[in-house]
Amino acid sequence: MAKKLVRKPRWSRIIPFIIAFILIIAVVLVVHALIRWDNTYTEILIDEKYVNDENMTEVENYYGLYPTSLIRRESDDDGINSILVIGNDTLAYSKDGESIAHKLSKKLDGEVSVAAFPGTQITSHTPADFKDSSDYFDMFWICYALSFGDFANMDEAMGELPESVNKEFYQSGLDTLKSVDMDKLDYLIVYYDAHDYTEGNTFYDENDTEFKSMMYSFYQGLTNMLLVHYPYLQVVVVSPTYCIYYDENGKAHDSETTVLADRTLPNGLTALRDGCVVTNDAEYYEGSTSYIDNYYGVKLSSENAEKMLLKDGIIPNKEIRDQIADNIITFFNSSINSENLDSENDLNSDNETDSEPVSDENMEESESASDNEADSISDPDSDLAE
Repeated sequence: MAKKLVRKPRWSRIIPFIIAFILIIAVVLVVHALIRWDNTYTEILIDEKYVNDENMTEVENYYGLYPTSLIRRESDDDGINSILVIGNDTLAYSKDGESIAHKLSKKLDGEVSVAAFPGTQITSHTPADFKDSSDYFDMFWICYALSFGDFANMDEAMGELPESVNKEFYQSGLDTLKSVDMDKLDYLIVYYDAHDYTEGNTFYDENDTEFKSMMYSFYQGLTNMLLVHYPYLQVVVVSPTYCIYYDENGKAHDSETTVLADRTLPNGLTALRDGCVVTNDAEYYEGSTSYIDNYYGVKLSSENAEKMLLKDGIIPNKEIRDQIADNIITFFNSSINSENLDSENDLNSDNETDSEPVSDENMEESESASDNEADSISDPDSDLAE
């Protein structure tokens, strides 16, 4: 009986085909995933676990901050970092713990003064369109008062403030503004929260000549007044965080996708950030302007907003406020103490960069600001949840 032959597979020929088949399947799956991601990306809200993840979104800080020795003439530099912090509700809030203002006063590397006016905004109007006398304490008019040393309008407005305003708190802020020696002031930190957005204020309108749009009025106040009078002043603009907008019916809306006035909150902040770059390029301006991104720079998003925000949907809880303060402290102290900026040629270099904020736990705490200054920042009366 003949022996039955058994066909042996020729693996040297079969294996390449198997590998090729697997590669083809893998490519098809990847392409399918990319197409699916591309079609849905604009509809996806940023989840908190992706915040600060470079693969999802980058923190859009803009570095334009320098030690005073590189900005001022040696004869004008007194060797002291004089810092003024201006803002509104979130800067001052402390009912559930230490306020951002208090923490900045203790840890910023310099002599710190804080003027916070809850209920005010960056957006400014002409007096004829004021809702009430508190509008004289909006950012544009603060720039006006500091530029010309003229606080008459604010003094008069103090006697006409509505009952909803904490007059004692406003007076404290006004006294702080008056006490600042603008010739010696080195740094101005501006931190306003998202009230401009929730009020439906316009972020930018190049045809607006009456100071009614957020970015236009803010930078007109800076570049056409404050920085003309004090060209060595350096400015740090701090962005708002994610917020929830509640309409007249109490319905919650996502600031990531909801257009108020002319754009969503993140799109509006892009305009604000770009304004820092434009201001930095002003020919007559010898100082610099920086931008700290706290929209993507803190762990606050639509996924955890109800837990992390107070009932107004704007002011963050203590955990997020600590992150905001840490971002400002780290950004500021590391910039003005940088050992890499050793010549004036650095002022002409491209300083735009994105980086993740770092906790101030690894940074040496400054002792140059006293607790007495910090304790002078009291909490405004408000009906916000503790």
